[in-house]
Amino acid sequence: ATGGTPSSFSSLGLTGDLLFKPQISGIGGYVYSTVSSFTAQQQQSSAAYATLSGTSMATPYVAGKQKIDNFKIKPL
Repeated sequence: ATGGTPSSFSSLGLTGDLLFKPQISGIGGYVYSTVSSFTAQQQQSSAAYATLSGTSMATPYVAGKQKIDNFKIKPL
């Protein structure tokens, strides 16, 4: 599990223009979630859920979190 720490596949450190990486982060390692029927078939499983890692698992979480934050913080 990678709880509380960056995954081994995360970019860390400085970029060429001396910016820190990552600028934004979210869950992405060992995420238990729904999967497409194609993914289930590729994994030779009939289950609609799987534990996967990577950007494809982090993106929905980060996008949803950003939308909630934007909804909660309305400009005056």
